[in-house]
Amino acid sequence: AELEAELEARKKQYEHYRDELLNIAPEAYRPIIDIADTFIGLVTTMTTHYVEDGVKLLNNCNIKENHIKITKQIFLDREFAKSNASRQHKLGDIITVHTGDVGTSAVITKEFDGSLGFATIVTRIKNQNVVLPQFIAYYLNSSINKRAIQSMIKSDRNNLNIKDFNKLKVPVPPLAEQERIVGILDKFDALVNDISDGLPAEINARRQQYEYYRDKLLNFEPMAA
Repeated sequence: AELEAELEARKKQYEHYRDELLNIAPEAYRPIIDIADTFIGLVTTMTTHYVEDGVKLLNNCNIKENHIKITKQIFLDREFAKSNASRQHKLGDIITVHTGDVGTSAVITKEFDGSLGFATIVTRIKNQNVVLPQFIAYYLNSSINKRAIQSMIKSDRNNLNIKDFNKLKVPVPPLAEQERIVGILDKFDALVNDISDGLPAEINARRQQYEYYRDKLLNFEPMAA
């Protein structure tokens, strides 16, 4: 319980400072389509193209705040991927949840360069010397942006379509300010994720310890007939 409370406190602290740092003057905002090209990932049935080893496939469930989490990696046939090369992810692309926890975003790292997404939104920054992908991803994950997205969603399915996504405005402060904010948030994010990654293992170890001693204490000799 103490470990879970600590994690929750760190998360709230991180979210507070993230939103404070990203509370940027309105005049710095620009339409997202001014600074980036956007598109939706594949929306066709792909199960017939699954293979043991090939091009990585990312789903909405794999996208977490500022990182991509894979439980079981799915691969697509390389020929199929080649026929959809225009939708393959590039290093620095931002991948965003389209259905579910809409708006949650992560930056494509070297590990997922060339991968494909299923029904995900992709943002490709036009000039990374002016706009940092990491900065935009942090903003997309912020409470400020999540509220803006929720005001757009009209159905109860919690889907964010590309038309509405393209209506978003994002802050574009000077590059030095983007770098400063990203540097601070990277440290906070690493701290929270380090705790998150270690917490399940620690809780599991505590439970096993409890079960061990419980069974030891309750291991009575059978009564004589």
